[in-house]
Amino acid sequence: LNEKLQVIKADAFSNSGISSLRIPNSIVEIGYPVAARTSLVYAGEDATFTLDPGSERLILDESGALYELQGDGMKLLCLFDSEAKRFEAAEGTTEVAPGALLNHAALEEVVLPEGVRIIGAAACKGCRALRRIAIPGGVVEMGAEALMDTALESLHIPASLEKIGENGKRQPTLRKVTVAQGNARYEEKNGMLLEKWSNGKARVVVNTDSRECVRIPEEVVAIAPYAFNGDRNIRELYLS
Repeated sequence: LNEKLQVIKADAFSNSGISSLRIPNSIVEIGYPVAARTSLVYAGEDATFTLDPGSERLILDESGALYELQGDGMKLLCLFDSEAKRFEAAEGTTEVAPGALLNHAALEEVVLPEGVRIIGAAACKGCRALRRIAIPGGVVEMGAEALMDTALESLHIPASLEKIGENGKRQPTLRKVTVAQGNARYEEKNGMLLEKWSNGKARVVVNTDSRECVRIPEEVVAIAPYAFNGDRNIRELYLS
């Protein structure tokens, strides 16, 4: 490719016969997917998709993950290897971009390092095999639909988390949510994840309990979209 090339948009080489792609370090943007349904190898020693060293803006690691260099760390932009079953973000990652792991159907586990503060909207949406992800202790924000359409059965909310974005629907596999002691914004109560407000009131974010009789806590004045959607175990619902 041209040594002064700066931008490659998504699907630029998809459905082509390309078998090797070396990207110059002048590049500042690579769309995802860049070469879907080709024979390119994105990860490991035999990778045929490479980025020349020396880029002032982007880093492509051995797992096929693309990062943007920032002042205080790195932002995970995407994972090119769509067949990965386990992904561990690089040390120094401080942010996961919106849609960074979107629709990685084979992905079963995601490991994020301490230091991550933001998980963007739809970051892991559509990772239907995803069963394990640990939210690092320093995360302050998790965007809308970040974990939607996954196979997660449990989730631990760290004490640092201040904001969880809205979901487009309830996550049916999620049966347990725990909240770290000291979290000022969220708490688990009666099998529900509650968002606490400064006036002492609260909102139900999601119900994860399988009990047939559900009692909404007295402090609740609002229920988030899809909080109980699709929960067929409920037979009785008591509103305080």
